[in-house]
Amino acid sequence: MMLPSPRNPFPIRTPFRVVSDLYRMGTSPFGELETTAFIFDDTYPEMIAEKLRVLQHYPEHGRCWLPDDLDDLTACLWSVAEYMATDQPDYLTYTEEAFTAHLLGITLRRDGDLVRLATPSPFVELAEACFAHLQAQPPFERLCDMLALSVQEDLVIGRPALDDRADYMECLLVALPSHWIPLEKVGLSFMAIHLPIADSERLVAASDHVVQAISTKGPFVRYNWTLSTADWARNPATDPTFADKSNALYRLDDPQAMLEQLYLRVERQTTVPFLPHQRYLFAIRIYQHTMQAALTTDERRERLLSCLESIPPSTLEHRSSLHGVMETLCEALRPKRSRVEVA
Repeated sequence: MMLPSPRNPFPIRTPFRVVSDLYRMGTSPFGELETTAFIFDDTYPEMIAEKLRVLQHYPEHGRCWLPDDLDDLTACLWSVAEYMATDQPDYLTYTEEAFTAHLLGITLRRDGDLVRLATPSPFVELAEACFAHLQAQPPFERLCDMLALSVQEDLVIGRPALDDRADYMECLLVALPSHWIPLEKVGLSFMAIHLPIADSERLVAASDHVVQAISTKGPFVRYNWTLSTADWARNPATDPTFADKSNALYRLDDPQAMLEQLYLRVERQTTVPFLPHQRYLFAIRIYQHTMQAALTTDERRERLLSCLESIPPSTLEHRSSLHGVMETLCEALRPKRSRVEVA
């Protein structure tokens, strides 16, 4: 089964600002028509292998949840599986009895049993490792990990505010976070999660409206971006080399090396309401390309430079990934002055 090449999204706005913009499916907010909550491409085996590594070695970080309402959460996760299969029928299948990930050649039955498909996975070693991992898990963890390993997106289940209770994140199946620790976010509200982000005043002020929208309407899509190393999983709690890799980038003073080693890391975030369960899905898909590969046109280069130069100093102080590379990256992006030789 051939998988397409990954997108190269470029959701850079100028001037820089943190916004809460949500776009409905069927629109093209950044030049690409958005039609599905999930997207498969040929980085699938690489990303799933990294998810599996996190789940094997740091399960409490790749999979965390609140146990208060486990039966209802389980029912919602099966509804998520059904939605996934409807969204991506070429790769996933759902029936009342089972959920199948065809790229892994694995079926998870409702009774918890795992079954290998007669048609083998195109990624034999990865599929065997995933099957062995899933087989070793208790029923609820097996369901969580089956969903996580079936798609390239990380998955968050949120609950909206009800009665006198604030909204909160109930379940995070997030193995590939962008510079944050999922275990610290479980149980927190949308507002509390975004409060520490520099210049997030607009997003925080709109948090109640955002949660109301994503829990009752949609599906929606939005984008976020940052600058990063090549690693898929950027969780300081699971990567002992996290700081060393970042510091190595910050020390680069060669503009060309910066373009080759620094990655533009884009999050495509999609939301789907599950009204019968009083929950919503927040899915996070990572795309990353070296700056050199991301800057495919002069217009992209100019837009990124303009965006970076508009970032307030207070934001740079809070965003180490931007602050550490700012001077060298801007130098790399500025147009080179042509030299005129005088005879």
